[in-house]
Amino acid sequence: PDLPATDEPYERERVRDGAGALEPWAAGDLCFVTEGPRAGAGKPQTPEALSGFGPIVDFHTQGARISKSNDLGCTYGILERARASVWPRPAAVDTSVFVHVWRREPDTVWRLALIVENPIRPPR
Repeated sequence: PDLPATDEPYERERVRDGAGALEPWAAGDLCFVTEGPRAGAGKPQTPEALSGFGPIVDFHTQGARISKSNDLGCTYGILERARASVWPRPAAVDTSVFVHVWRREPDTVWRLALIVENPIRPPR
């Protein structure tokens, strides 16, 4: 199984379409973990729940792992996210880390089961 071949199109769509790109890739019980007031640890989430973190500029996947049972896998790496602009400074791009946990569904399609993305801290 080639999990990066599944992750790459998802990442392209997520950069292009934002959180709305999650729907075709998400398992029915998708959860995400982050910190701060939008933390959703362990709770099923809707794509809109991830929309408040600022637009993602790019993903840089650094690796992938698949379980011996071939039903769980993860991809991980660095993501670039646009910071909100604070007048008089323009918006900037900052980096964060991500882990995407994928589960192979009974129809043999990989679906996102868990998204872990560190938010970018607001400028001081």
